[in-house]
Amino acid sequence: MYDVEEYYRKRGLIVEPWNVDKYVPGPVARTPRQLYNSLKDLLEGGDAYEQERARMRDLIFTHKDSRSAERVWRNIISEAI
Repeated sequence: MYDVEEYYRKRGLIVEPWNVDKYVPGPVARTPRQLYNSLKDLLEGGDAYEQERARMRDLIFTHKDSRSAERVWRNIISEAI
């Protein structure tokens, strides 16, 4: 998340970047090495924050069915017709 401030200025976020640690379950990777280590831990089965992430997912996302691309495509087609 080393570019989070720039992303926030350009696109916005649900939470302010200076408070992201308060809202994001688990450690926040701020460098490529931290990201690598976090992904490595997850791939090796070290997921201590699974329940907390599921809780946040349920609060934030309406759809949790892996069909987002289909919905986007349907919206594009409906606008084009």
